[in-house]
Amino acid sequence: MELGNTLGGRIRLLRECKGWNQTQLWRALDMEQSRLSKLENGVNKPYFWEMERIALYLEVPLGLFDTLRRVREEELRQAGLLG
Repeated sequence: MELGNTLGGRIRLLRECKGWNQTQLWRALDMEQSRLSKLENGVNKPYFWEMERIALYLEVPLGLFDTLRRVREEELRQAGLLG
């Protein structure tokens, strides 16, 4: 699995692109380090409000995190598996 192909991987990739380590992000988010680690590793799924805060602090549009789902839906639609 490539980094950025999952929601957690995308969070990590964007965090690293910003030049932040996990500690910097979880402190900015006022989140427990273990929670951020679990989100990045796909152990837990984030709440919507967490995604809003992550997008805000990483300075990216919230919709960027939804791109992966939309791409998969489009692939399914093209394959005739989704209406």
